[in-house]
Amino acid sequence: MSSQSDLWKEFGNEFARLAREEEGIARKKDQLLGALSDCKSASPFHGPLPECGLWNISGGVSENFQARFRALASRAGVALGSPKGTAPEDSWLHHLYLDLRENDSKHLIVASRDGGVISRVCKASGTFCARLERKALEANGAQQTREAFLRQILDKEGFSVNDWAARAKVDFHTANDYLKGKKKPYPSTLKKLADALGRTVAEMAE
Repeated sequence: MSSQSDLWKEFGNEFARLAREEEGIARKKDQLLGALSDCKSASPFHGPLPECGLWNISGGVSENFQARFRALASRAGVALGSPKGTAPEDSWLHHLYLDLRENDSKHLIVASRDGGVISRVCKASGTFCARLERKALEANGAQQTREAFLRQILDKEGFSVNDWAARAKVDFHTANDYLKGKKKPYPSTLKKLADALGRTVAEMAE
C-alpha cells in the first residue's frame, strides 16, 4: 500500500498533467478551468447547503476535459476524507480554497465568507497536492521519531509492547497504535502510558 506522501505525489502528477494539457490547447484565458463556490445561497434542488458550499466548474477546453478533472477531484476528495453527505468534488474544492486562502495564492481571485473563485483550478490543485505531500512526509518523520524514542525505552526496560500495555493497564492496541502514530490517545490514557515507562506526558508527546 502506498504511503500518504506517495498518494498525494501521484494525485499531484495527475493534476499537473491535466494542467499541461489544458495550457497546450486553450487559446484564451477564459478557457482555462475555474471553480466558483456559493456558500450562502441554498437551492431547493440540493436541499440543505453543505458546510463546504456548492461548487461549480466554469470554462474548460472541452466537455471531456471538464469531466476528467471532476472525476480526479472527486477521487482526491475521497482520499482527503470527504464527510458523509458531502460530494467528494465539493469537499476537494473547499479544502483547496482554504489552502489557497491560507497561502495568499494568486489562483484565488475572490475570497469571502459567502464564497470564492479559483482560477486555473488544475494547476492550483497540483500545488495543493504538493503541500499535502510535504505534510504527509513531515507527519511520517514525526511518527518514526516517536517510535524510535519509545523503542529505545522499551528495550532498556526489557519490555515488549504487550508488557508496556499490561503495566499501564490499557489495551495492547492502544499502546501499539500510539507507538505507530496511528491514533492519539486521551490525555488520561497517555498519562498511564507515560507512568508505565517512568516518563512525563511532555516527554511522551515529543
